[in-house]
Amino acid sequence: MRRPLSAALLALAACAGAPPAPPPASPSPAAPAVRTVPTARGRLVVDDGGRGGLPVLFVHGELDQYLPDFDDLYAAANEPKEAWRLAGVGHTQATEVEPLELQRRVIAFFTRNLA
Repeated sequence: MRRPLSAALLALAACAGAPPAPPPASPSPAAPAVRTVPTARGRLVVDDGGRGGLPVLFVHGELDQYLPDFDDLYAAANEPKEAWRLAGVGHTQATEVEPLELQRRVIAFFTRNLA
């Protein structure tokens, strides 16, 4: 199910440090899907918060020390999903290294998946 583009942009703004927006009203919320995914470092708990099927764009620097289980997290995510890997980049550095490409990819991804 596609979501309104405005809801996705509000979620993106919240990730960028803006005050969190209230979640959109839903006539019949789904039960949260909580899964445990085995990884090389133990286990990873994935909780969709009852919003299954939300599009997820992963931006991952291959030198990320905080999220070494990226492949497991990506595999556990529901569709629609997409990953952009940046070689030679650490955690959250995409905004510094490729700000215009990041903007282009985010807009394109959410336009495709939420329009």
